[in-house]
Amino acid sequence: MYLLMKSAEKDCALGLSEIGAALMYCYQNVEQNDALASYWLEHAAAKSESLAMLSPGRLHVEHRLGEQSSLDTGK
Repeated sequence: MYLLMKSAEKDCALGLSEIGAALMYCYQNVEQNDALASYWLEHAAAKSESLAMLSPGRLHVEHRLGEQSSLDTGK
């Protein structure tokens, strides 16, 4: 995670995406946090990171963000 954080600090789209994925899918010994995952993934998606564009939609469609979830946003 240290290297991912360093790359995210440099605004690297792949680093942002990987941190979001770690938070969403619970890998790299990271505790799941969908709200924080959404934050990182949306920043990566804004930089046109293709894999990061899919995951925030999934969070919305699966209603994993509670009241902030939106089926329209997910689509």
